[in-house]
Amino acid sequence: MIGAVIVSHGVLANAALEVLSQISGEQKGIVAISNTGRDLRQMEEDLREAIDRLKGHDGVIVFSDLHGGSYSLICKRLLREREGLVLMTGYNLPLLIEFTFYRNRPLGELVPILEEKAKKGIKVFRQVKE
Repeated sequence: MIGAVIVSHGVLANAALEVLSQISGEQKGIVAISNTGRDLRQMEEDLREAIDRLKGHDGVIVFSDLHGGSYSLICKRLLREREGLVLMTGYNLPLLIEFTFYRNRPLGELVPILEEKAKKGIKVFRQVKE
C-alpha cells in the first residue's frame, strides 16, 4: 500500500484529510502537515519525519498544494535522496479520493493513473454566447 503526505499553506492539508476521511473513511498511512508557524528548516524536518513515519509502505506520494511552494521545493530536493518518493502538486479533493481507491496498486502503476485522473478532474461549464 502506498502512503501519502498532504502538505499545504495554512489549514488546507488538515482540512483536506478531514474531508477525505468523511468521504472515504478513516485512512491509515496518510499524514497532513502545514507550514503555519514553521520556517524552512522546520518544514524540511516536518516533511522528513512524515515520510519516515510511512517507511513500511510501498512508496510515498507527497501531495503539495502549490507547485513552486516551499514544501514542493523541499520535496524536490528529497526526491534525489529517497527512492519510492513521488511529488504531485496542485492537488484537489477528487484526486485525493482517487488516491484512496487505487493506493493498493504498485507506485509505478498508481502515479500515471492519478496523473490522468488529475488532468481530467477539472471541468469547466459555461454558457457560450454565439
